[in-house]
Amino acid sequence: QDGVLAKLAHKVRNFLHPMPPHGEEEGDGHNGQAYVILFPERRNAMWTGDIAAGDQMSPDSAAQALRRAYLQNHHLPTETGEPRSFQETIKSFLTDLGGGTGASVSGTGNRILDEALLRRMRSQDRAVMVLFALAYIGSLVFSASLAYRQAYNDSPVTYYADPRMYNIAIEDHSLEGFLQAFNQPPNDVQLTVTGLMPLPPVPEFVVGAAVEWLGAHYRVDFSFALDLGPWLTRAGVDGNPPSGGTGRQADRSNGQGSRRQQQQQRYVDPNLSEDPGEGVTQADQQALDNFLTNNRNDLARVDMTRIIEWSGWEELATNIKSKIRQTGFSGLVVVRHSQADVLTVHKNRPWANFMHSRTTKILCALSIIGWFVYSPYMWIRHRALTVTCRYRVECPIGQYW
Repeated sequence: QDGVLAKLAHKVRNFLHPMPPHGEEEGDGHNGQAYVILFPERRNAMWTGDIAAGDQMSPDSAAQALRRAYLQNHHLPTETGEPRSFQETIKSFLTDLGGGTGASVSGTGNRILDEALLRRMRSQDRAVMVLFALAYIGSLVFSASLAYRQAYNDSPVTYYADPRMYNIAIEDHSLEGFLQAFNQPPNDVQLTVTGLMPLPPVPEFVVGAAVEWLGAHYRVDFSFALDLGPWLTRAGVDGNPPSGGTGRQADRSNGQGSRRQQQQQRYVDPNLSEDPGEGVTQADQQALDNFLTNNRNDLARVDMTRIIEWSGWEELATNIKSKIRQTGFSGLVVVRHSQADVLTVHKNRPWANFMHSRTTKILCALSIIGWFVYSPYMWIRHRALTVTCRYRVECPIGQYW
């Protein structure tokens, strides 16, 4: 028995002393062993417990059982490494949360009380952080709900272009109506002429105001743009102009009518071919028809890639450069015309409008982790169907010159 007690004392680093039960002497037939467990690391902490002799407990098990019983009896946290049940953890947290910490922040001198105060302060700090997190998340959810209600509308519009740049929308899902509305020539097709003069080596702080071209720096002496919109028509699938034409196209060929009248007529009647699908290949029309009929992705979009062709315009560019150089300009003359433009068409759905909203993007950025969800989600769902539309400038080079 003395050897067992010595092992127990060695394992738990406490002093275990045998003690007979109250009112009995050793050898009175008591079948159990009673121990008094002392905790030298706690001031005057002592607890008496019984261990049945028939349990055949090892010294390690006996020491752990005595220490756990003492800690549970005095509502103290179990030792590190010993599992605690979920109910015990919640009960301890709520007890610490409702307990006071006192007005003094210094130690009391009692180690048990100091540890209890520190444990309460840690639990209360965690509770405050949780409350702040819930308030922050709640404000974000409330703002997101307002943004969604704002994005919801009962408009009959089904598809629309970017309202910041275009005023085009339709109210049905038909292929003909879609092409009639969105297969329109761009409004800003221009022939741009720019004059550049080479610059000597300049300091780095001046480089930002210069134009870099083929590794050298230039300054812009002049720049102007000529509108090509009045002569823009849909091109055939094979690159040829559409068959037929209206009186306005004939008037342009004969040089009749003022430019202002032509522009006004263009917005009233674009003078395009009667077939709204002219300039769009049959494969693209079939893909677009399938999109309008079967696509259920609210974030899907249609990119109308409008390609502008002008046969023989290089000759016009050469004439312009020659004419400018004859006036005495010795710099570099750059002549180019608009060649491509993309018109993006979106669905008028509440979820799509909500995800495209600027408020939603700001809320995702403020939530920190929300942006890491928003970006991949939009990358996966915001898919585009590309439809190529071809246009050509129907004006002879000599007549335009």
